[in-house]
Amino acid sequence: MLGSNNTDIFNIGPATLMVGPMEKVLELTPEEHSLGLVKNIAVTSETSEVSLTQGIRSVEVDSQVTAINNTVTTEVYEYTAANLAYAAGLDGKDFSKSGMYTLKTAITGDGESATSVEIDTEEDISSKFTTGSMILLQSSTSRDYDKVLPARVASASYEEGKVTITLEEAVPTGWNFVAGDKVFPVNIIPVGSDTEQPYLGVKIVGVFPKNNKPVTLIFPKAKITGGLTLSFTSENYGNMPFEIKSYVLSKSDELYSKFKEISEPANFYILPGN
Repeated sequence: MLGSNNTDIFNIGPATLMVGPMEKVLELTPEEHSLGLVKNIAVTSETSEVSLTQGIRSVEVDSQVTAINNTVTTEVYEYTAANLAYAAGLDGKDFSKSGMYTLKTAITGDGESATSVEIDTEEDISSKFTTGSMILLQSSTSRDYDKVLPARVASASYEEGKVTITLEEAVPTGWNFVAGDKVFPVNIIPVGSDTEQPYLGVKIVGVFPKNNKPVTLIFPKAKITGGLTLSFTSENYGNMPFEIKSYVLSKSDELYSKFKEISEPANFYILPGN
């Protein structure tokens, strides 16, 4: 039959996108480094050429590739602090605070003495609330979910059944919270800061539907060059349209010698499990 298949290696379905340190790119795992739910991963390699022509009709007699542009685009659906940081051009591993806790005792804001926040917990989680870090207090019990107060931590200590956070400034007058209201440790993501954009390692693993054969893409040196989008709409789930650009390893990079042994220098590597 014309155009009939030679194999059963067809491609349909999602893939896992992992981001982490360059030097660990081969070892990135879904458990630790996956960006979570992503859709429409597209890896493209576009070339530009210059041609040599001859004669009055300028027929081509030779051509050479003069530029190669490799990019990855995808839609990232999980708005974790790490993913937001990656989208902002920062290193997501530095933004790993997480947790949702409840107030043990009520707080009546007076602008003067209301500086203690007691969290109900049987574990010592005081290390999540370091000096100078931020927390969010939310009036969740009354379902005033948009009544949120950011506050800065002076210190935190644990004793049986609770962590006591001392705030740098008292809770303002009019801001009252009851036992059971939510407390969140905060990752502060400085969008647009002059922090140097890091090089990252990117690993993509897809699976061909027949026999679950993997195809792995390794980007040993990459940057996330776009993606920070926060849209609040009731029509569709929001996503961040990530753009990832790959680069060739330089001799000063830790992985240079390892990849030189494996293959010739390249922007990225495809490892199909055929």
